[in-house]
Amino acid sequence: MIEDACDTTPNVADILIEALPYIRRFYGMTIVIKYGGHAMVDEQLKQDFARDVTLLKFIGLKPVVVHGGGPQINSVLDQMGIRPQFVRGMRLTDERTMDVVEMVLGGKVNKAIVHQINQQGGKAVGLSGKDGGLIQARKLQIVQQIDTNEPPEIIDPGLVGDVTCINSEIIDKLTEQGFIPIIAPVGYGDAGETYNINADLVASRIAMALKAGRLVLLTDVDGVLDADGKLVNSIDAAQIKKMIDDRRISGGMIPKMEYSIKALENGVEKVQMNRAEQVMAATYKRFPVVFEKGRGCKLWDTEGRSYTDFVAGIAVCNLGHSHPRIAAAVSHQAETLLHVSNLYYTLPQVDLATWLVENSFADRVFFGNSGAEANEAAIKLARKYFKDNGEENRFRIVTMERSFHGRTLATLSATGQEKVRKGFDPVLDGFDFVPFNDADALRARIGADTCAVMLEPIQGEGGVRCPGDKYLQTVRKICDDTGTLLIFDEIQTGMGRTGQLFAYQHYGIEPDIMTLAKALANGLPIGAMLAREKIAESFSAGSHASTFGGTPIVTAAALAACRTLMEDRVIENGRVVGSYFKEKLFELKDRHAIIEDVRGLGLLLGIKLKIDGMPIVKQCLQDGFLINCIQDRILRFIPPLIISEEEIDLLIKCLDRIFIKTVAS
Repeated sequence: MIEDACDTTPNVADILIEALPYIRRFYGMTIVIKYGGHAMVDEQLKQDFARDVTLLKFIGLKPVVVHGGGPQINSVLDQMGIRPQFVRGMRLTDERTMDVVEMVLGGKVNKAIVHQINQQGGKAVGLSGKDGGLIQARKLQIVQQIDTNEPPEIIDPGLVGDVTCINSEIIDKLTEQGFIPIIAPVGYGDAGETYNINADLVASRIAMALKAGRLVLLTDVDGVLDADGKLVNSIDAAQIKKMIDDRRISGGMIPKMEYSIKALENGVEKVQMNRAEQVMAATYKRFPVVFEKGRGCKLWDTEGRSYTDFVAGIAVCNLGHSHPRIAAAVSHQAETLLHVSNLYYTLPQVDLATWLVENSFADRVFFGNSGAEANEAAIKLARKYFKDNGEENRFRIVTMERSFHGRTLATLSATGQEKVRKGFDPVLDGFDFVPFNDADALRARIGADTCAVMLEPIQGEGGVRCPGDKYLQTVRKICDDTGTLLIFDEIQTGMGRTGQLFAYQHYGIEPDIMTLAKALANGLPIGAMLAREKIAESFSAGSHASTFGGTPIVTAAALAACRTLMEDRVIENGRVVGSYFKEKLFELKDRHAIIEDVRGLGLLLGIKLKIDGMPIVKQCLQDGFLINCIQDRILRFIPPLIISEEEIDLLIKCLDRIFIKTVAS
């Protein structure tokens, strides 16, 4: 049986008192622990781990630790200018990389864990799998089935090993003498060659060899979820095999489960998976991956796997990850001034507001912390403007069906998607909905009590839906004819996403109010509401505020992002590669009947499928690509604007393989 447990830290004395019956029952039991993930990086979790392992020994159990070290290996490889490469989660290991792996795992990482446990009073001894012939191995071959109509592809990962034999005598002698073995997962072959071996595999084989009572896998992977997305607390081997076949278990969880099954079938009584942290509110359906670092369009998880990012933090990181100019701006500002409140002026805020005014239709800027805050400000300003001008009854705002404006109570009330509003009734009154791209419906809906029309130039969350020919120009004219304000929500489309700095610039019109967020600071929390002078006058002192809106560190980052977009011609690159990407998506559509439509502008692109899109997203994740599914059947692509044609080609090839396999199955 495999169980999933959450890490908690109650009083140790209470644990011991309540655990006495269990201590008697399990006294002398061997417990093999695979130590990896965030628990190896976070300082507090490292101390907690060392304390807990020492406690296990003191109460009469025999802990054996097998550790990973992917992030530490990657760090050294980066310093040496070696780019880590992975196939199906396995590190490609040539001789040079193997030297680094052995040095880091058997040296730095292993010694650090031994030191931490010994500081807690444990008697830890560090071992490499090569010591005393502890782990014998042979070369591992990876079999990858790309097309069911073709034979499987055999991939050579280099010096990556599969365990053939464990010399358990060494471990038995150490534990009998009261020592805690700390084992680095490397082994040796028949010819004396050294192999890099997956730590989960080593832990499971050692547990089998020792006939351990427990195998514990410390991991950042969320676990196994049931059909409703809830964590499964326990599961048996037959259920695991079925869930892998049904693709309900995927990614990094697959090898953990397969090794666990092997352990259970060979004498291990129970396998337990402990997550280092499980304290977040369950408002997100997260993917089973924990990211540790990023650079450009690449991300790396805590297991060392790399991914090409076509989500960009949901259209946020337009300059990619860890951009040096953003990092420098944040670092400098953090050492200079963090926060003084909006009772005073700060230079970064004034400079950013000036840049936005100089590069848009607007005369004034209000800063908040998010897109929802920016839209709240726009809603309040539109209402107050008419009240200040004696039109008390003009307070209603017309928005579009399938729109998305945020998740605060006001902005979800303005959102034209029932699934977003569901469960929060009664929502706020004052919003009317009409179909996007239907100018006649808009004209009919605007009445004497309408103060504004609010829309996204391109609906992002609504399905990457572009405006029809002359639609936005007609909307502008309707607003002019009726004296109604026009609010453009450019939270997703702004900052170069569509090939222009702002999407409205494609259509030869200007709004009265515009909202920005997402990519404005390339990942730091900021929102901005821009307006014409005549309208902005209604936001007088005390009428609206935000404590953290436009703090020096965030506006410094945003100013660096804005200048980089223009000075480094990033928007131009997005426009060119966006055109290339769209062309490749149309070619993909020509080859696959399951693609119904290709849509979008710049690097806000989507393909509508005739099938559920989430399995495609999950397979892409397994293959090293992050993409997004919205409205159930629409794959959305919103990569950093620095994405290259080569990276696009790799994704297209990946999608091609997945669509072939999907149709075949």
